[in-house]
Amino acid sequence: MSKPENLDGMPRLLLDGISIGALLFDPHSGRIACANDAVQKTLNYGAEELPQLSLHNLVHPEHRDVWFASLRSLLNRMSDQCRFDARYLTKDGRFVRMRTVQSGIRGECGAVEWISCLLEEAPAKPDEAACTPAGVTIWRWRVPEQPDGAGAYSVLAGPVPASPEATIETLTKMIHPDDLDQVRGLLRRGLSGAAGMLACRQLDGDGRVRWTQQAVNPVSESRGQVTHLIGISVDITERRGRNETSENMLRFIQHLQTHWNRPLVIADVARQHGVSLRTVQKHFALRGITAADFLKRIRLVHAYDMLEEAGSRTTVTKVCAKCGFGNLGHFARDYRSEFGELPSDTLLRAKMHHRTLSRESNR
Repeated sequence: MSKPENLDGMPRLLLDGISIGALLFDPHSGRIACANDAVQKTLNYGAEELPQLSLHNLVHPEHRDVWFASLRSLLNRMSDQCRFDARYLTKDGRFVRMRTVQSGIRGECGAVEWISCLLEEAPAKPDEAACTPAGVTIWRWRVPEQPDGAGAYSVLAGPVPASPEATIETLTKMIHPDDLDQVRGLLRRGLSGAAGMLACRQLDGDGRVRWTQQAVNPVSESRGQVTHLIGISVDITERRGRNETSENMLRFIQHLQTHWNRPLVIADVARQHGVSLRTVQKHFALRGITAADFLKRIRLVHAYDMLEEAGSRTTVTKVCAKCGFGNLGHFARDYRSEFGELPSDTLLRAKMHHRTLSRESNR
């Protein structure tokens, strides 16, 4: 996807000339490209922090269905503009209601390349003033200053941990063992400055399994170092029950998740598991993406983890090939769209970190 010309020049001046909040974001990753001063003041994020965030991760759980439906309508050319009210998460953990107007910006080929979003603060409804829906937890974790530190973990809204000395382990120890690595990866990417979201299983106090949607947003200081994470955990068990996916479809998804590093043709995998291609398309269309996008994001996440944990012989070219990407240029473009930096940037940071640790251990 091409970057809007003069993103830091004329379009930025035009955005700052608007009295209400205005921003541009990538319709596929949700990552914010630029935002004016009004957005920064309302959401309490700095100009350097907002481009690290994906806009949909700031949307209140109750309003995400409307938000994604609006986005699908623009991408599918069902409308040129969508209007709705939604609440957005501020840096200090509050939610503020905003009147939202979204419009698609199309490229030369006619496809939507960017979404312009106008945000105007609206009065909160009486039942929103101090109410957090059941099944929603908003938490904050301050990054420990020392590598072996625990960091302060606190719940801003929702059930409060029984222990007054809660740590991030208070969250992770409730995650189903089979999903723990994915959640830890989400937290690890958050510490590196990448926002993210995933669905995982969580164990309640009685040992019953509940499905939750976990979203993590990093917050950085002016120098770019992540100081804390703000997360939203939403219980989606009943929603998954209402939209229960067939066993064949689940096996199809699992195949993509476990064979991501092999050459895959979506139609062939669907046929192998007895799912029609139309069913696959409908399943992912309801979630605002395609099966190919889903597979690509799985591969990108694995690529990020490989680069973040790079050894002395790790190269971007090797990781690109291992993760099933056939074109290095397209890989770099998609990686930057997803994580806000080039794969070479992640690799360089990881190697510098390893050198620092090596020097400290040799002292």
